[in-house]
Amino acid sequence: AICEQPLNLMLSFATPELDQTITASWTGTLPPGATIIETSTATTQNFELQYTPLPGQEGTYTITFTATDDFATPATVTKELVINVPTCTDEDTCVPITPDDACDPFNPRPFCTPFRSPEFCPADNSFPDLIRTRNDIAQDDIALIESQNFWFHYLEDKAAQYAFTTDQGFNAPKLLCCVDDVNDLISTCFSGPSPPTSFVIRASGHHSGSGIYVMPNGFSGVELLSGVVKSSATVEAEIDDLTPAPTKILVEEFISGDTATSLPLEFKFHVFEDKIGAITAIYNKGTDCACYAEFDEDFERLDQFGCFEPAFPEQQDGACHKIDFDAGSQNPFQIKDLDLCSDPLPPIPTCIWNDLKSTALALGAQIGVYMRIDMFVSGTGLVYVQEYTANHNGGLRHCTARRDPSGCVDSCFMGQCWKDNGEKPNGSLVFGGPRTAEPGVLADWTTKSATAQCGIANGQSPPTPPVSSCFSVLPFP
Repeated sequence: AICEQPLNLMLSFATPELDQTITASWTGTLPPGATIIETSTATTQNFELQYTPLPGQEGTYTITFTATDDFATPATVTKELVINVPTCTDEDTCVPITPDDACDPFNPRPFCTPFRSPEFCPADNSFPDLIRTRNDIAQDDIALIESQNFWFHYLEDKAAQYAFTTDQGFNAPKLLCCVDDVNDLISTCFSGPSPPTSFVIRASGHHSGSGIYVMPNGFSGVELLSGVVKSSATVEAEIDDLTPAPTKILVEEFISGDTATSLPLEFKFHVFEDKIGAITAIYNKGTDCACYAEFDEDFERLDQFGCFEPAFPEQQDGACHKIDFDAGSQNPFQIKDLDLCSDPLPPIPTCIWNDLKSTALALGAQIGVYMRIDMFVSGTGLVYVQEYTANHNGGLRHCTARRDPSGCVDSCFMGQCWKDNGEKPNGSLVFGGPRTAEPGVLADWTTKSATAQCGIANGQSPPTPPVSSCFSVLPFP
């Protein structure tokens, strides 16, 4: 729920047969001022929740709905609605959108378009600017990075990502093929007696869906990110048109979500060696109900104050670092073409959540400097490492803020995490953390040819069976 914005939800129960009747009821505690209007017909029972959150009502409210038909063996259905009311503030931070009735109101769905508010953090606490500065060096002066014995920039290469993850003993979608020339993609990776029929194609050097093709049914089926059928010739031509030209193209196995052709749920962990600063998730990816959320390890939302773009010089607003919400209100904009999610976020089984966190921290300890580590949970509950990103949102903006103990909206805390990590022994404030030993599997990575890099990746394999602390007998992945 969003403060001072009307929330209207409709829940309907219906009997499967016209000659049956249904009885339904609800229990629980409503927020102050909320009402549930009940209407019914012979075969349906409807509940409409009407509520506008106000200051002083923050908290979690749970309402349980139950419906039973009058069949000889009655069937009963129960639905639980959890309303999370944040602490109401004087700042407006997003523009509510009209809910799409096609999206399940009991799951995250697009709810509001966030402001892009200028933030006036100290230069050494500006998370986007720190990312952009580091990325500029990675683009223009790799020799400077390597002269100081850092190697994080290797992980911009998808072949290096796979080699590193599997060498560390963590799950990754199995690499089926790696080539250094798009003209060899089809002839090399999809020839022979048993070519892949369910796969993902990734062009190295590209992000945010560019150069990625998710094909659970092969070239004869729908590509999940675009929602259209793409032939092998189309994919090959589109990769050939990418700028910059990819140095490698990887083909990996497709790992499904809840259904055989659905995308798994992704979690992007922002890791500062031994600390998780924030987690980004995109719910319902590949559907019209996709939405964006940022939260901490305890699933407390960090995106409730909208998104932020760096502004200089540093400015104070009383005891707080200034955020210009008035300017942000003139610039509502989706993040990665998505609106923010509604509450509540669905819970993740504790064991799986612990696997995600422990994997992120173990990899973060090896990397040292700030890195976004992207993982997903398969439909069978296994955790896989997807990729690494050193350049979150291109260093242009972020959507993480929290209210500090003094009452300030603190959008600078991720930059402070960067600074704290950089001040550790053997650390670098510019690169965002301490230097760590270069992994043997990636030794002198940037001196090797693309063909040699593919050879290293092709020589690695993920653990078999997949690792998990949640299953005594592992499910089929």
